[in-house]
Amino acid sequence: MDSIFTIAFGLDLDTMGGSGEGIRFATAFDDASEFTLLRYVNPFWKMMRLLNVGTEAMLKERIKVVDEFVYKRIRARAQEISDGKAQDPDSRQDILSRFIQTATNDSGKVDYKYLRDIILNIVIAGNDTTAGALAWFLYMACKQPEIQAKIYREDNKECLLDDVLPDGSGVSKGDIVFYVPYAMGRMEYLWGKDADVFRPERWLNANGEFQPESPFKFSAFQAGPRICLGKEFAYRQMKIFAAVLLRFFVFRLSDEKASVNYRTMITLHIEGGLHLTATAWERVTACWLQ
Repeated sequence: MDSIFTIAFGLDLDTMGGSGEGIRFATAFDDASEFTLLRYVNPFWKMMRLLNVGTEAMLKERIKVVDEFVYKRIRARAQEISDGKAQDPDSRQDILSRFIQTATNDSGKVDYKYLRDIILNIVIAGNDTTAGALAWFLYMACKQPEIQAKIYREDNKECLLDDVLPDGSGVSKGDIVFYVPYAMGRMEYLWGKDADVFRPERWLNANGEFQPESPFKFSAFQAGPRICLGKEFAYRQMKIFAAVLLRFFVFRLSDEKASVNYRTMITLHIEGGLHLTATAWERVTACWLQ
């Protein structure tokens, strides 16, 4: 979440070591995501919202914390631009400053709700995707250390060319499609008999080159004109973090026998976080690489 806030707001949230507003926002944001997902399985959520009880009451409180934090940042940045403190608005590289310029009408009035919706969409796309996917990736890598060794060897190679092939699949106008990415990612008729096996090589062709799948098959980021805004940002961030971390460290679970559970949210997170021990590769037995 820190990285997406630096880009979106030009603000250091410091969720790892900070306290106060940033931590309250991050906690409220995660809770709101969890409570929102519960609406899909609770047929009485509208009644609970009307009566302001249970998770709907808690969701209302969390949304208030999120809104207050976001609106405060938007107004502060808009005021900076209005007062001319930012002499050259185009010099600001954060997304919020650029959206403020497009969301300000001729009279100088800023559409705060419009900005709030856009920024939260970007935060959801950038935060949930990256943090959740990296946690599960490292968990699976710890369960299969030979994969870590393969990644280490791959990281040491020089990348001469990176090519992404476009996909021609589409959805006709007017179609309504409902899908479950969790189930699609585990269907054997889509991914083969080893659909539930952590095997990164499935994404490579016979020459060891990345072989992209149709976004309508690998639907984690959705597809078509409504594809996730943060897809490329999330991919790039995950690749850099995973490559750098596994280049220099070997990871193991702090407790190999402990069970890992999902936290019920819009994107799957690990309940209670992932606890690991990291050891520098220089200190690891050479047989790992043989």
